[in-house]
Amino acid sequence: MIDDAVSMMNKGGRICIITFHSLEDRIVKNEFKELSLSCVCPPELPICQCDKVSEVKVITRKPILPSKEEVEANPRSRSAKLRVAEKNNKLEKYVKILFKIYFRYIIININLN
Repeated sequence: MIDDAVSMMNKGGRICIITFHSLEDRIVKNEFKELSLSCVCPPELPICQCDKVSEVKVITRKPILPSKEEVEANPRSRSAKLRVAEKNNKLEKYVKILFKIYFRYIIININLN
């Protein structure tokens, strides 16, 4: 569901998610991490074969927690955690794809010679 929301966002748009339970927070954290990866190939491969590009940049590596004043004013906020991610520019996707094509072309030419 988070990836659907990110796909509808404009470049530079930010998605902010507040979670209240540790399981919810883990889901959001893992989804942001997956969306921020630019390659999912196994590390054994010398060249990236996937065409995955990073869709978001995680703004908050650690969640933002409520302040003491907020918790005193609203006790239910003590378990709230805020995570933020920003959608990347689409241009990065095309640059990465062009780089891969160029790199494969160089490797093919080296192997032919």
